[in-house]
Amino acid sequence: MWAEAYNVLIAASTVFALALFVLSFMSYRRAGKPRLLLVAVGFGLLAVKGIVLSLSLFVPLGWPVTVFAMEAADAVVLGLLFVASVRPT
Repeated sequence: MWAEAYNVLIAASTVFALALFVLSFMSYRRAGKPRLLLVAVGFGLLAVKGIVLSLSLFVPLGWPVTVFAMEAADAVVLGLLFVASVRPT
């Protein structure tokens, strides 16, 4: 039961991250602000993370590889969002 709920949660967060990526990228194209590009890349990485995590449910990538990739993606996203928020205009 929990495994199915976990899979649905992964799929929902991946779709949400992909939607936020598209919206952020469209905003970047409209406004041309580099901050929005950093935010869009961050959301894009979260979407890729969700896709990799979904694939790891069906194709065994190995637990250490999957955990390392997920944590590395989180660190990069946090860095991008930090730079986007504190970078002077």
